[in-house]
Formats: sequence, structure tokens, C-alpha cells
Amino acid sequence: MPSLLAEAGTVRFTRAPSTATDDPALVGLDVTDAVSQFAVLYFSRNTGLPVRLVETYEVTLLWREIVTRAIRYEDFRNIEGLMPPFRFATEGGLRTIQVDRYILNARIPDEIFDRPSSADALERLMSFTPRG
Repeated sequence: MPSLLAEAGTVRFTRAPSTATDDPALVGLDVTDAVSQFAVLYFSRNTGLPVRLVETYEVTLLWREIVTRAIRYEDFRNIEGLMPPFRFATEGGLRTIQVDRYILNARIPDEIFDRPSSADALERLMSFTPRG
């Protein structure tokens, strides 16, 4: 996916300066659009796996505010040669998402992407279970 974005000219990836982190075990990758840097993705020097994402974006409600959010990727496990994280946690402990399982190449019916036309349809969508 990153290579597709870069090829399309949507974003640019460059190595973050060494001052981007005080942890020598991490290396950062700046993700930049045409306007400015909006994320730094940190990788473990030992494993090469992504371990932290720091996003910066602008929010305007009553006033303009720059928001920074950091997400940690944890508990990597081997699934058919891939190493996905099984836990995503916001720094500060506000949210943690624990993944029970990944299903690779699951068959998903086209209608799952249709816009629900009623609350009943939305309920069916939310109860969808992919088949491996």
C-alpha cells in the first residue's frame, strides 16, 4: 500500500531525522503529503516491524487545533508468513484494540460493501462473520 500511494504521487516517504525519537532501537519514516508531514511511522531496528505511528493533523471546530495521536503496535504473531500486530494501543492508555484472529483471503460477498438502507440492514452488516 505505501508503494502504491508513493507511485500515485499522493504521499512521499523519507527517513525521519535521528532526532525524531530518543529510542536508538527505532528508526522513523516520515510520511508527507504535498503540504506537510502528517505522520511518522517507527520501525524496530531488530525486527523491521512497525511498532509506533505518530499522526499529526488539523481539527477545526470552533477554532483551529493541531492534534497529535500516537498508536503502538504490539503482540506480533506469525500468520502464514506475515507478522501482523494483535494489539493496537493509543499512548496514554485511552484505547486498546485486541485482535483475536486474522483471516487471510477471506471470501467477502460484494453486498457487504453496499450502503445499508435501514437499521435492520446495518445490524446484519455489523453481525457479518467472514468465512475462511
